[in-house]
Amino acid sequence: MHGWCIPAQGKDFEVKDKEATEQGYDGSDEGILVTDLRAKILTIPAADPGNVIGYEIEHEDRPYILEDDWDFQNTIPTREARYTLQLPPGWEYKARFLNHADVAPTPSGNNQWQWVVTNVPEIKHERAMPPLEGVAGVMVISFVPPGGVAIAGF
Repeated sequence: MHGWCIPAQGKDFEVKDKEATEQGYDGSDEGILVTDLRAKILTIPAADPGNVIGYEIEHEDRPYILEDDWDFQNTIPTREARYTLQLPPGWEYKARFLNHADVAPTPSGNNQWQWVVTNVPEIKHERAMPPLEGVAGVMVISFVPPGGVAIAGF
């Protein structure tokens, strides 16, 4: 995990994983009273309007279900977002986009693909609007092990 800022004028800033802080997850809004979930917070200096902000997170998962979500749209505009997938030999994937046009992946190595979305507009809050998860662009990707059967739905 690392992030950076390129100010309109001045010196570039970069922060790395070791500079992140960790805090407990506050799930009280969702009725969660006790949890062992933790969050890492990376504060990027000079995150002001007009400056370019970027961050990169790499993680290796062993999911309970063979599926992942890429939430690339939120309440701030996004110039460019990337999702890179690398699977073990023999594995396959099935990707579906919700609330966004389909984006074809680009092969980027041995059993590796990358999706890129650009100029994603922010979601503007409206009174009585549906939940953010119901209107935001997302890619849902299912993983299929060797000899496995792709699931028809989510």
